[in-house]
Amino acid sequence: MLCLIEQHGALCNQLVTKSRDVAIAGADADVAQQARDVDAVIEAEQRGAIRALAVDHAVEQRVAHAGEHRSDRVAEQHAERLLASDERLEPRAHAVGVRRDRTQRERGWNLTEPPRLASGVQPCVALALRELATQLPTEAKQMRHVQVRMHRACREVMESELSRVIASGDAMLFTGAGFSVDARDAAGEPLPDSRGMARDLWRIAFGDDAGEPDESTLADLYDVALAHAPEQLAAYLARRLRVGDGRLPPYYAAWFAAPWRRIYTLNVDDLERAVQAQFELPRPLRSVSAIGGAAAPDPRTLDVVHLNGLVGGDVTEVTFSTLQYAARLCGRDRAYEQLAVDLTQAPFVFVGTTLDEVTLWKHLEVQRQKTGGRHRAPALPRSFLISRSLPRARQVLLATCNIEWVRGTVDSVLTRS
Repeated sequence: MLCLIEQHGALCNQLVTKSRDVAIAGADADVAQQARDVDAVIEAEQRGAIRALAVDHAVEQRVAHAGEHRSDRVAEQHAERLLASDERLEPRAHAVGVRRDRTQRERGWNLTEPPRLASGVQPCVALALRELATQLPTEAKQMRHVQVRMHRACREVMESELSRVIASGDAMLFTGAGFSVDARDAAGEPLPDSRGMARDLWRIAFGDDAGEPDESTLADLYDVALAHAPEQLAAYLARRLRVGDGRLPPYYAAWFAAPWRRIYTLNVDDLERAVQAQFELPRPLRSVSAIGGAAAPDPRTLDVVHLNGLVGGDVTEVTFSTLQYAARLCGRDRAYEQLAVDLTQAPFVFVGTTLDEVTLWKHLEVQRQKTGGRHRAPALPRSFLISRSLPRARQVLLATCNIEWVRGTVDSVLTRS
């Protein structure tokens, strides 16, 4: 740049000297010659001025560009120093704030303030993110309201269809352990679940001095108790799995009064006997053990088929143990065969079970092969499974069988339907 400035000064001195000499030399010339000389001088001065202006313009552009670049770089360095200073002063608090805002956003989009920026986010992005954060709660609430309305509408349609299926008189009821959750024994104690029963059988199998139960399964403990203490086992089943005379919830009467074609149950308790003794039902209930002899059909009664046997008989005729389940898988089981046929011909309502019975799926597969089905899981008439929760993989499996999950409990769904 200094070279350009020196060149500009020399050029100006040269032009001034040349014009002065020309003016002196042309003092004695005629007027025409003076005019021509003046024109020549003006043209030369113009050309020199244009060259000088071009040099000045280039210099000014370079100087201005360098100044702007330096100002921008200084501003960026200042912002980086401030950001680094903030991170050094409160790195942990900033990180905690970022995680808190992220958690609020994931759980409910209820942001109390614009979210903090993680380190490394440019300041120019901060404003856009902050504006977006102020809009997200409103949009998220609107989306949630839409989803709630859609879910409510789908649920109402499903419950309406469930009511229609139950009232049709063609459906069958299938109950599991969760169905007897509010029933109590003669002493007023709730019927034992699998964990409580395993704890009781531990003491029967190994004695009261055996200490705390280990990870032994209910099936294995039943095998040991059946082999070493059959009389104590029979007394325990009669005491803990027979429903007492205490007042039962009214919703049990609603379940057994529905116009079912047949009722299947995995339970060995005698809940239907207690319900029939306490409530007036449109049809008498008949308890049928799948392990005992086959009962002749009676159109005047509603059969309750106990697939795993019924309490009150021989303890060997109640299926609990691993060896008992294995024996039933090896031989022919007429009750399960009839169940598999019914599943392919009539809608079912499953309550208190997630349908993880291997014996059931074995007979369904046999029925599929008999009918020449090409799919891995047989397609059944539209049925419903009522449960408070259901694993996602089980939902998909049941959906392939045309069994829809209805979120609910034993005491609520039939009342709404």
